[in-house]
Amino acid sequence: MSISQPEAAPASRSWIAWMRAHRVEVVSELALALLVGLTSGYTAWRMFTYGNFDYGYHVGTALEMKDQLSIELPHFLYHLYVILLSVILPGLSEYDLAMVSIVTLRIAGALAVFWLISRALPRPLTLRGGLALAGIAFMLVIVTAITVPTWPDGQFYLGYIGLNAFHNPTLLALVPLALPTAWLATRITFSDPERPGLARDTALSALLIVLSTLAKPSYLLCLLPAVGMLSLWRLIRRERLPWRALILGLALPGVILLAWQYVFTYGGGSTSDSLSESSIEFAPFKVMVWLSNDHNISGLFLLSIAFPALVYVLFFPETFKDRFFTLSAVAAVFGASYAYLLAEGGDRTGDGNFIWSAEITLFIWFVAAMRFLIRRNRPTIFGRDAWTRVRTVVVLAVFGLHLVSGALFELRGAVLNTGYTNLPSGGYYDDPPPTTPNPP
Repeated sequence: MSISQPEAAPASRSWIAWMRAHRVEVVSELALALLVGLTSGYTAWRMFTYGNFDYGYHVGTALEMKDQLSIELPHFLYHLYVILLSVILPGLSEYDLAMVSIVTLRIAGALAVFWLISRALPRPLTLRGGLALAGIAFMLVIVTAITVPTWPDGQFYLGYIGLNAFHNPTLLALVPLALPTAWLATRITFSDPERPGLARDTALSALLIVLSTLAKPSYLLCLLPAVGMLSLWRLIRRERLPWRALILGLALPGVILLAWQYVFTYGGGSTSDSLSESSIEFAPFKVMVWLSNDHNISGLFLLSIAFPALVYVLFFPETFKDRFFTLSAVAAVFGASYAYLLAEGGDRTGDGNFIWSAEITLFIWFVAAMRFLIRRNRPTIFGRDAWTRVRTVVVLAVFGLHLVSGALFELRGAVLNTGYTNLPSGGYYDDPPPTTPNPP
């Protein structure tokens, strides 16, 4: 006589029912994960033939943190992930840890994009629709600035605002966290104080603020002022604001973490080699001019933002009414302002660390622009009336230029160096040549 377990059968049936109900999403996400995993593995392998770039330092620091049980950086989430990988998969070399982290984080970022853009369509998704969204998500994690004018110089990254940089691991760790953070911040910013589910959104937002900022503070530095500006706009319109959610879900955890990270980075208490004595300086265009390789920085900027900016302008005022698109646009303005107006003093001036804020906010603006087109023009991305089709063809043609530029960038190893086609191929354990010949 056997002893039955009555909970097991219902749980199993519930799981099977969930899989059946979401089979299109599951199949589409698996296809996306496979495609992103294969292409990211190739690009990472190609990049590491030139050197380890930021991975040598960050993976090495992670293993040092593991051995010494210490915190060496104020944004250490990627390092905790590497430590976790080294525990789960013992015996992996630093190169292996870097490769696994790149592929898995890129897949996580692509799945976050799929989740976000799929919310623009009603359920249930058809298989054709799910696979189409997977294809769009794949393209969004490839696109970069339109670099066609600087191809003869071998300039595919520097001087522009990039979107999908491979050489920095902490940015890869930020992407899958920043997207849902932006979505929840939008929901909270434009909420009524009594909206059902606001308390849940507040708790999730606070958690994501903590995780995303520990991955890299670059997005939060733009999100908080963007939320502040839009909240002020709502106050001017005499709308009721969800003050409790804004404070507990966004402002309080964000400000506390940023203050701690500022003291850690600029207070002189760190022993990390990468946190040499420095400060934040107002230095308009200093870093971007240096990285532009004598090209006009305003032109490179416009080629970086072409797709989302055109969508926002050509479909205005509908775009302004899209809350996620508008919040993303305001955050991107702050990100670009940091990149072009601020710099770090001392030895870190050439690192261009404020450019990361421009990159992550521009990436989210791209996702928001594509999501807007999908939602507005459904059931097809081109829309129904002639004027919509004309505008959509224009912006998608521009998106195609971003896509071609990004595909070429990744095919060649997504190496940041200008003129890198002549770089020696020393391998992962050799450092690549300097980014540009002269520091700013």
